[in-house]
This record gives sequence, structure tokens and C-alpha cells, in this order.
Amino acid sequence: MSNLIPIAIDLETSSESGTKEDNLNFLKNKIECVAVVNSQETRVRDLREFPLVVDPPTGYLCVMHNAMFDLKVLAHHYKWSEEDIMNCHIFDTYVAARLIDENDDCGLKDLAKKYLGKDRSGDTFKIKSSETRENFLDYCKRDAEDTFSLFSIFKKELENQGLLELFNLEMEVVKKMICAELRGVRLDIPKMERLQKRFAKNRDKLRRCFLTKYLLSEDFNMNSPKQLQKLFFQQLELTPKKTTLKGSPSTSAAALEEMALEGVDAARWLLTFRKYEMVERQTVKLIESAHEGRVHPNFNIVGTESGRFSCARPNLQQIAGKSTMGIAIRNCFIGDLVVADFDNIEMRLLAHFSQEPKLLQAYKQGEEIDVHQQTADLLKISRSSAKTINFGILYGIGKRKLAQSLKIDEDEAQELINSWNRNYPMVQRWKDKVIYEASLRGYVTSLSGRRRHVPELIGCLTFQKRDRDQLRLLYGLQREVVNFVLQGSSADLTKKALVELKDENLVCTIHDEFIWENPKRSVEEFEAILNNLVDLSVPITCTVQRVKSWGLAKSKPKKELQNVQFVV
Repeated sequence: MSNLIPIAIDLETSSESGTKEDNLNFLKNKIECVAVVNSQETRVRDLREFPLVVDPPTGYLCVMHNAMFDLKVLAHHYKWSEEDIMNCHIFDTYVAARLIDENDDCGLKDLAKKYLGKDRSGDTFKIKSSETRENFLDYCKRDAEDTFSLFSIFKKELENQGLLELFNLEMEVVKKMICAELRGVRLDIPKMERLQKRFAKNRDKLRRCFLTKYLLSEDFNMNSPKQLQKLFFQQLELTPKKTTLKGSPSTSAAALEEMALEGVDAARWLLTFRKYEMVERQTVKLIESAHEGRVHPNFNIVGTESGRFSCARPNLQQIAGKSTMGIAIRNCFIGDLVVADFDNIEMRLLAHFSQEPKLLQAYKQGEEIDVHQQTADLLKISRSSAKTINFGILYGIGKRKLAQSLKIDEDEAQELINSWNRNYPMVQRWKDKVIYEASLRGYVTSLSGRRRHVPELIGCLTFQKRDRDQLRLLYGLQREVVNFVLQGSSADLTKKALVELKDENLVCTIHDEFIWENPKRSVEEFEAILNNLVDLSVPITCTVQRVKSWGLAKSKPKKELQNVQFVV
């Protein structure tokens, strides 16, 4: 990459509707102009006047801000092959900025102000009239020039922070995810339409029953906090479980869940209604977003502080993987698929980082020791409760939340947490070490060196008087840095897996799960690669299945509220 000539590329797009969503949709937009900058000059091509065919710029280092968009649009409009995309060399200033400091605003104008001293906050354009066309082209030119100027600054900073190797990995992931987005995942639209109608029918039936049972008028809004407050706390005379910031009784999801756990039928009905409403809305969005039988989600490879992917338009991450309704939706994503899912990856990473002997022993012996059953035996509780505690403590769960999850009182929950810590003492020592390092350096790192900056924690372990709000913020940040080491490292492994299998046809990735279409390798070959991505103190294992639909790769769905029988 160092021998390639850097050029910055920026393009502007529009669509027939003119809406922002369509302007950003590669299936609906068109390229208005392209600006290219090198060390000697800037060129702007207005595609209204000079249409062109663009070959893949494989002989250059292409510097872009948000290459996931620009490169994808270029590849789609000029019909580049997947091989063409993978052969490009890119430097994404957006991803570089997120790696250098994930807390920064990483829009191009924000970065230009911070690093280049340019205030472009009032810099806008209009493309509808010919009189403003020159301003529009100049806008594109300035974007490309700022991107080129940021390149050398960010390259040096990545080198200084030891992040260049991680950045290069991210660039390979960018290209692979562009290919995945362009390909899309096949959707059985007739099946999804039938599912949508079923969800809508159940939702409407639940609403009618709810209105009848509680003598409510047809214009009652099931999502109106004021109307729900009147129903729960005046008509039914229930005691509020939570209050809003203004001090009024809360009907939030958390408050309703507490009431449902205590046997309040109205809360259980309402939660079930909202589940059907949510999944019905999901199915509608999926059907509307499908193009020629495929869904093309938009991914952001550094959309979260941990480095995990975020997904939008549509967000496939919101489709539940262990619920009856979620699996029904997943079963509409079809094809000759290989679905792979890391097994307890964050618990295994916890064993590696903490060097807790009991965890190491459990995972070193593979399936001979079930770590959740091991915890159950140590704490003398059920396996399901032990699993809740294992994952809860992994992310710093408190006694109140644990008590709600296990339906026990808070004192009992605190004793379970204390008992867990006594049985796995090295875990708490490791957490303390992570917090101590953050207090000295102001950041922590993942397995691959990804950083989570927390300057607020510098000196946090020194004795000083703090009020309640300061302590709440401090403890929250301490939980976050511990979580980051695990989740950031999990993201590192996910991205390494994508690059190791970059010749396969990836169509989607959700957290620790991958979906490939029309695989070249056998299941055993996938397993061999995924299980040997990195050398840790415990083995990394991945469940790989070849299936005809995404939903078939999941185990039995958990029992949901909609399976509970209500008496009208």
C-alpha cells in the first residue's frame, strides 16, 4: 500500500424522490458528480454534462470518507465485479477517525474543523437549478480536498498509536461488506407476506380483546403513556413500579415487565400486543426494502464503540434469534446457506483474559464440562439461573436487575453475586486490573489493539469526595471498559473470520453470527478455519450448519409471552 499513489475520491448522489433515504440508496440513486484529488490537482466531473465509464482504480490508493458508501455506489453503477472491489486499495478516513478516537464526531465537516482548522458548518449546496450547479460542484471538490488532507494526518496517527495493522484489517472488511451489501440476502417474499398478515391478525385480535376486557373505547391508544397511566393507576388502581423523570407513574417497557412478572394481566396483554406490533412492522419494512427478491441491508463496520457492526435500512440485528416470531421471520431468508455462530465467545474470552482456573478447565475440556452447569453446582441453583448469572456478571449486572431476572429478592441476588465472585476470584481481579489500567492511561484495548478512550477514568481510583451522580457515572464507565475488552475482542475475531473467508459469498453478519451463500467449502472446512483464528488459552469453537433458511440454524425457540394463555 505504501508504494501506491494516493488519490482522494468523493461523489455526490441524488434520486428522483430527492429524499435523503433514497439519495443514499444505491438501488435508487444516481451519481451527479465525482471529484478526484491527488498531490498536484483536483478534477471534478459533472456527470450531467460528461457521462463516463469508470474502471476500478486498482493501481491507486483510494482515499475516501465513508468508503462503504462511495465505493459501493461506484461499483453498482459501473458494474464492477466482486473481484474488482476486492482488488481495490482503500484508505477510509471515517474508519481511521473512529479508530483514533471513537468518541469524536466523525463527519467530514467535524474532522475538517478539528484537524484542518476549517469551519464548514454553513457549507451547503442545492442541485435543482443550473444557477447553483457550480456551487454544488465546488462542494464536492472541497469534500475531496479535505479527505485528501486528512489522509496523511490519520496515517501518521494510526502508526503512532500502533493501529495500522488493525486499520488494514478493517479496510479488507469494508470491501467484503460492500460485496455482501451489493449481493443481498434472498427473501421468500410470499412467505413473508403471509407472516405479516398473521402477525397483523394476531395484533388486531389482541387489541380487540384488550379493549373488551377493560371496557375501553375504540379510540384508545395502546401506546399512549397518558391513556395507559389512566388505565393502570386510576381504573385498575395499581401501584406504580417506576416513575418518569417528571415524577409521573411510568408505563415504560421495564415498568410493564415488572408488573407482568407480578401477574398483572393487563401488562402481559400489552407487552404481547407490542411484540406483535413490532414484528409486524419488521416484516413490512423487509418486504418494502426487498429489491428483485433480495434484501440489501446497510452495515457500518465501526458503528459501535466496541467495533461491532451496526445495521440499518433494514436492521437485521433487531430480528430475534431465539424467539418463536423471530425465527419465523428468519425462516423467510432462504438459499443454500452456511450459518456459523461462535460458541459462548465472550465467556471464552473472559476465561482467556482472567486466567480463572475453573473457567480455563471447563473450556479446555470442551463439552465434558458445561460451564453453566458448573456454576449451577457451585451456587446450588438451576442451570438456567446459572446461565443468567454467568452472562449477567460478564456485563456487570447489579443486584436489582438480577433479582428481576430471577424473580428473587435483592438480598438473595446480592448473595448470589458474592458467591459467584468467591468461586471465580480471578475474574474480579482481572476486572480490577482493567479499571486500573484505564485510570492510568485513559483507555483500554481489545485483543487486536482496538482502543476505548475513557479520559474521565484517569485518576478514578484516587480518593476524593464525589456526589451520587459522579459515582453513578464513574461506576458506569468502569463497567463499560470491562465490557469493551470482551466485546471489542469478539468484534476483532468476527472481522478476522470475514477476511480469512473473503473468497466465500458473505450475505450477512449479525454480532457473532455469519451467513454465507452457495459455499465453496464444506462445513468441516469452515469449522477448521473458524476454530483456529487465534491462539488463546482456551479453544474457540464455532457451530457451523448448512441449511435452506436462516431460521433453521437456530435451536428451539424460547417460550414467549404470546404462548401464555390469557382469560378474557
